[in-house]
Amino acid sequence: MRKKSITVYPNPIVKAGSGFNPYIFDFMEAMRNNGFVIANQPHKNPLVSLLTHPAKSDYYLFHWVENVPDYKYGVLQFLLLFVLMLRIRICGGKVVWFFHNKESHARKHRRMKRVLYRMMLRCADLIVTHSKEGVRVIEEQYPHYVAKTLFAHHPTKERFVTQSDSPEKQELLIWGAISPYKGVHHFVAYLQREKPELRVKIVGRCSDPILLQQITDSLPEGSTFENRVVSFDELPEMIRESAFVLIPYNSESVLSSGALMDSLSFGAKVIGPDAGSFRDYANEPELKVFTFTDFQEIPEIVKNHPQPVSEEGYRAFLHRHNWDAFARLLGERLERL
Repeated sequence: MRKKSITVYPNPIVKAGSGFNPYIFDFMEAMRNNGFVIANQPHKNPLVSLLTHPAKSDYYLFHWVENVPDYKYGVLQFLLLFVLMLRIRICGGKVVWFFHNKESHARKHRRMKRVLYRMMLRCADLIVTHSKEGVRVIEEQYPHYVAKTLFAHHPTKERFVTQSDSPEKQELLIWGAISPYKGVHHFVAYLQREKPELRVKIVGRCSDPILLQQITDSLPEGSTFENRVVSFDELPEMIRESAFVLIPYNSESVLSSGALMDSLSFGAKVIGPDAGSFRDYANEPELKVFTFTDFQEIPEIVKNHPQPVSEEGYRAFLHRHNWDAFARLLGERLERL
């Protein structure tokens, strides 16, 4: 029996230690392990490579295409994406669009991005979202496309670390690459302004010099910031030393979060915005996920929820929603297209 082939965008060439989101590589590995062949090779310009070195596939799976206008020669790549969709349709391929965010995190090129969203909604044979809010957004704004929408939990891994009985070094850990939509600078400004009794450790690479200056200028006494890439090897110890992982994202754009799932995979208690998968998992009894609508609520969450996590509950959740389970679910749905 012939294996089904998939073309995955983006399939980038990434330098080791760059801090690039590992989602796409975990995604391709899971699909390979479930009987699919990745037709396109990694490339330094993943979109252009699909036009210059086309690979005939059964399915074309697109992630984060809303970011295309922000790249080098973004307007040209924006136009090339339309050409690519036309070619796929002519060749009879099926299109799958992953609806990761309500809108692009970056604020520029918003008109082009809205056009891309509408194009992908129209062209996709299947729309995948990792948040129940993603389904609600489509129901409310694009009801004609609900029938082709699939909700699937953001896949994760089990890396559970048994928690230590020793006192935590800090109440809150913020980890991962820092960019404007992640809200770290706003939270640090809140710490300086309101001076809550919170010890905060921030570890993540910030490549934006203005954002970096905002954080370092506002960092209050008792909190620390390390401007560097965080490795998964050091995360278990950081999480053991912290009462909670805080993810202070901008709720306007976020639907799902790799940082949330990775933190849960290590057994962390998590605080995040009242949006997307954060809201989904705040209602999940096996987990300890808490949401806020205002930073003022965070000290009370820390104070009122000192209880440790349930190792049994976390392990059961992580096993149910691992990459293999996700790839099987997606594969079954692709077969029905």
